Amino acid sequence: MSSVKVGLSLNCSTKSENRMSSKKMLLVFTDSYPYDVGEEFFEQEIEYQARNFDKILIVSQRVPVDAKQTRSLPDNASAKILPPVLNSGWLIRLMKNFFSIVGTKEPIFNARRWKNPVNALQDLKFASKLIDMRRELPDVLQPSDFAGFEDIVIYSYWFFTGVGLGAYLRDTLLKDKNVTIVSRAHAYDVDEKDAPFGFIPARSYLLSKADIVFPISNYASDFLQKVKVSPKAEIEVARLGVPAVNHKIRENSHPFTIVSCSHLAPYKRVDLLLQAVSVLQSRGYEVFWEHIGESDPNRLNAIKALARDTLKADTYLFRGYLANQEVRNLYESQPYSIFANVSDGEGVPVSIMEALASGLPVLATDAGGTRELVHDGINGWIIPVDTTPAQIADSVEKILEIPALEYQKISKSAIKTWDEMANAAKQYSRMAMRLSDLASN
Repeated sequence: MSSVKVGLSLNCSTKSENRMSSKKMLLVFTDSYPYDVGEEFFEQEIEYQARNFDKILIVSQRVPVDAKQTRSLPDNASAKILPPVLNSGWLIRLMKNFFSIVGTKEPIFNARRWKNPVNALQDLKFASKLIDMRRELPDVLQPSDFAGFEDIVIYSYWFFTGVGLGAYLRDTLLKDKNVTIVSRAHAYDVDEKDAPFGFIPARSYLLSKADIVFPISNYASDFLQKVKVSPKAEIEVARLGVPAVNHKIRENSHPFTIVSCSHLAPYKRVDLLLQAVSVLQSRGYEVFWEHIGESDPNRLNAIKALARDTLKADTYLFRGYLANQEVRNLYESQPYSIFANVSDGEGVPVSIMEALASGLPVLATDAGGTRELVHDGINGWIIPVDTTPAQIADSVEKILEIPALEYQKISKSAIKTWDEMANAAKQYSRMAMRLSDLASN
C-alpha cells in the first residue's frame, strides 16, 4: 500500500510541477488601447503583466478597423481589432437577433430588473450587440493564437462586453483549455446613477460569467455586492495607481494657487470652482487659479469667456489638454497650493491620485469613491457635493489660515496616502501577480 501512495504522490507532484511550468497567456479586452487614446492606466499596468505572462494578446473593441496603433507594447504583447458594432442601425440588428436573444438557454438579460420599457430596450440592445460581436470573433481570434498555451486568463478591462466575449470563448474556441475570466470594474460600468436612464444592462449575467471581478474602489465594490446573484463570482478590490514623481513637502505658496485638472463636462462643474475663485477675490484674497484639461475648443472658449467676465485679469490660466506625464511634470515644478475637484460624480479620480503623489493637499467634493483617497483634515478636505461657490470659498479661506507646519504635515500625509493606495508600482505588481497565480491554479 505504501508503494502505491508513494507512486500517487510522485505522479501528483509531477503533474503539479508541469502545471506550474506551463506557459501562461493573458487575453485582454479593452475599449481602445493600444490604439487611439484612453485607458492610460492599462498602458502603465501592461508592463507589469508582461513580466508575469509568456504572451499577451489585446483585443480592442471600440476603434475603427483601420485605426493606427498609437502606443508601444512589450515584446511579448500584440494587439488586434474586433470590428466595432456601431450604434447606427442598432434597431434593425436587434430585430434580426431577437429570436437568438430570447431563445438562448442562458438569458443575457434579467427581466426582473426592468423598471420601465427603456430598461428592457437597453438590456435587449446589449444582448444584440454581444451576439453581433460574438459573430465577429472567429475572424479575429483563431486556434493558432492560443497554440502552446493551456492556462489562459481572459481579462476584461471594463465590466461590460469583454466579459460576455470571454464567456463565449471559454465555451467554444477555448473549451479544452484552462480558462479563468476576470474583469475590472470602474465607474460608468458600475454606478447606475451615472448611467444613461439610471440602468446598466446585463449585470447579473456578467457577474455569473466572471470568476473574479476587481472593482477599483470600495465604492464600486458596494454596488456590485448589491446586484450579485451568483455565488460563483468573487468580488475583490484592486486599485489603480499613478507613477511616482519627485514629490516634495509643499509650502503654502504666495499667491495662493489653486490647480484643477479635468475635462469640462458639465458634471465636473469647473464653472462652480471659477465662481468660488471670484468670491475669494471679492473678499480681498490674492488667489490665482490654473486649470488643466479639455481639448474641445468650444468648451475651452466658453470657460475662458466666463473667466474674462468674472475674474480679475491675469489671475487665471487654462492650459488645455496635457498628457499625463506633462501634468505630473507641472505638479513637480509649479508652486501650487492645493488641488481642487468639485465634481458631482466620480469613480476614484486619477487627477486626485496624481495630486497626492506630488504632495498636493486636496479639496474635493464627497463624490463617488473620492473619500477613499481624500481623508478630511489629514491629507486634504472633503466638502458636500451640493456645495455653493460661497461655501467652497469658505473652505479655501480656512486653508489660507492654516499654519505653515500644519500645512506641511498635510502635504506629507498626501504623499503617504498615494504610496499606500495609489502607487502604480505597488498596485499593478499586485494585480499582475494575482492574475498570474490564477493561471497557475
